[in-house]
Amino acid sequence: MERVSIQRMRLFDQERGFTFVEVIVVIAILAVLAALALPVYSSAKESARERTCTARLQQLHQALELYESDNPGGEALHRNVGLPAMAIRRPAVLEPYLGSLDMLHCPETPPCARDRLASSYIWTSPPTPGLPGYESYAYQFDRWFDEPDKGFPVIHCLVHDELHYFPRERHLAEELNPPFVIRLLPSGAVKAGRFSIHRGHDIARECAKR
Repeated sequence: MERVSIQRMRLFDQERGFTFVEVIVVIAILAVLAALALPVYSSAKESARERTCTARLQQLHQALELYESDNPGGEALHRNVGLPAMAIRRPAVLEPYLGSLDMLHCPETPPCARDRLASSYIWTSPPTPGLPGYESYAYQFDRWFDEPDKGFPVIHCLVHDELHYFPRERHLAEELNPPFVIRLLPSGAVKAGRFSIHRGHDIARECAKR
């Protein structure tokens, strides 16, 4: 009789399922794991964004070199930088080398800005003689590329800053919080980081018009 009672108790324990306390403990453990994983996931997502933009900028550099190869003798960006000035002033001429004008946008660019801007990258265009302020800009431009190794960009991207950094950093002074930029150097190298350069706000401004 006693043996039957013990068997019944064991059967009851097997059938009773989880207690409320056990469920709470499991939920708490899952919450802790999620809190630990979220920063890692966010960092990985940010790195993926940077990699896609970096690859796009490298493709643009290759397209500039191919354009120069097919159109020799044109104006160079600078005496120290042999990239074609024409293609930098009018990036649309690179379409045959890129396959689509969509390549002139950072992959992160939202449709609201992509539809209105010819390119979401900022291109360092050489000065055009005769335009107002030519002498001043020409002097500054010459200083930028007098030593290409200093790292002044041929193309740079502020999309990530406008979409992912600037909105949550509006309360900080720009002098203490320079924008996050992904930049293509004359050599074809790409560097990402915070650089002392004026924030564009073009993406935010264009998307606000909708």
